[in-house]
Amino acid sequence: MTAEAMTGGPTGTGPVLEFRGVSAGYGRIGVLADVSWQVRRGTVIGLLGPNGAGKTTILRTVCGQTTVTSGDVLLTGQQITSRRTSDIARLGVAHVVEGRGILNGMSVLDNLMIGSYGRPGEIKDRLAGVYELFPRLSERTSQRAETLSGGEQQMLAIGRGLMMDPVVMLLDEPSQGLSPLMVDTVLASIRAVRDRGVTIVIVEQSPDLLAKLVDEVVFVAGGRTSAPMRPTVLNDPDILAPVLTQGVLPAAALDAEPQAVPSDNRREGR
Repeated sequence: MTAEAMTGGPTGTGPVLEFRGVSAGYGRIGVLADVSWQVRRGTVIGLLGPNGAGKTTILRTVCGQTTVTSGDVLLTGQQITSRRTSDIARLGVAHVVEGRGILNGMSVLDNLMIGSYGRPGEIKDRLAGVYELFPRLSERTSQRAETLSGGEQQMLAIGRGLMMDPVVMLLDEPSQGLSPLMVDTVLASIRAVRDRGVTIVIVEQSPDLLAKLVDEVVFVAGGRTSAPMRPTVLNDPDILAPVLTQGVLPAAALDAEPQAVPSDNRREGR
């Protein structure tokens, strides 16, 4: 798909992704507690919180990889709660996992083509769009994926996601293990993906990094979440410190004026 055609799925005015009172975990182990918020179409929303807070579980819940005990997840108004992961991917959810998840022993091109599985049509155009965004990959089509640099592997992981022609792209710590220069390159590529109409939910550990990228931020602590908030809160130590050092969502984070839907998180999370 060309840059012009890479629009991230159907258009509309409603939220592209929505959590409605979602509690979820793994089997009998609860992690998320009564999560409710929306992601506006064409935006980048960041998830920030301490390790073990439930950020990755939120992404996996969108993909149908957790046990949802209550609530609903909606994609462009369609309920996807607990649907099969493969079905959710076909509906337009691309998940770039922590550690990139590239397939070693396979070429760059083969990795990209696997991303188009289940999303037929315009594959050549989509591949051209990926190469336009990541010229380095076009120079390494036959190279084995594991021989790429860390930054190139992250480009490959994002490019493979774009081969799905996604409505939403979920990114789990894309800056992990990268040099500062390569982090800037990856951030620029994420902005370019957003500019092509793809809605992005990104998990990152660095408030400074998120402040350069996101349109909204959701704090996550103890399986609970704040409302989506303006990124200016990422410069407020009175809000950041309790979340990142104590795993507590301060009143300011719960009561702040949201850009989307406020959450009502009364249940104790893990």
